[in-house]
Amino acid sequence: MLVFVRSAKIAFPLAFALMIGYEVALSEWGLERYIFYYPREDIFSANREGIFSLVGYFSLQLIGIGLGDFMYK
Repeated sequence: MLVFVRSAKIAFPLAFALMIGYEVALSEWGLERYIFYYPREDIFSANREGIFSLVGYFSLQLIGIGLGDFMYK
């Protein structure tokens, strides 16, 4: 995914957009209920906490890219 982020200038806005979108999906669109309470029937549903947590980890990576670019320039 970092291949698509060519500039550190868009790292912060993209990170915050991802974080806000993920929080909206969790609270307003029922993603939290799906992650915690739905049955685990296949390999995807058995690992959904880890799969959906990748959004948060990717946001943290983008914030690190943005901060690193800001500090070293």
